[in-house]
Amino acid sequence: MMTETLEQAVQSPSVGDRVHLFTLDAVAQGAPEIYRFSPTSDRGQPILFNGLDYTPMDIMAEGFEWNGRGALPTPKITVQNVTRAMSALVQQAGDLRGATLTRIRTFRQFLDNGDSPSPDAFFGPDIFTVERKSSLNKFFVEFELSAKLDQEGKILPARQILRNRCRFRYRRFVDGDWDYTGATCPYAGTLYFDKAGNPVSIESDSCGKKLADCALRFGSEPLPFSGFPGVARVR
Repeated sequence: MMTETLEQAVQSPSVGDRVHLFTLDAVAQGAPEIYRFSPTSDRGQPILFNGLDYTPMDIMAEGFEWNGRGALPTPKITVQNVTRAMSALVQQAGDLRGATLTRIRTFRQFLDNGDSPSPDAFFGPDIFTVERKSSLNKFFVEFELSAKLDQEGKILPARQILRNRCRFRYRRFVDGDWDYTGATCPYAGTLYFDKAGNPVSIESDSCGKKLADCALRFGSEPLPFSGFPGVARVR
């Protein structure tokens, strides 16, 4: 029997049940794991898609639609809280602010136990960030979301483009030994220079953050320089 594709399903007069699958990643905010849930169930049991379990949960989601007027969507999602599991997670993970919510959409026939299982048959992913918890009670929790490109205070590009300035953090010599806490520069050699590029003793080693300083330490290309020396060629 020929396997139905996503394109065929969309054009079919009997398209089947649409399934919305949500993934919440709040590990960076303190959650113990990544959560997957869906308003759809398999006779009350979790549904399986691409080998992953999605826990059935009452969910109301609105405002996910994109439009052609330039405005990015600012959805709201309301999740059940009858068991208090969601409010406990909110308390544990700082109201989930900054957590990533991902939505994909598929059809029931493409689930792992469907008539045409296909892990690649889905729309999305639609990726959003939790902006704030807008409501919480014993019945539900509501969150306001923003598109990943529409973050408060964000600019594009996300970092300033500097021609001859490295943004890596250099190691420090403390109490007779090197301290690499917070260091992002990979240099761990035994050539020591001051900020002007003059050879010095180990305790006076300090990087001037220029491309020439990188070349003094690493000697040859490619250099792990985080600046953009090529930007000078663009007019």
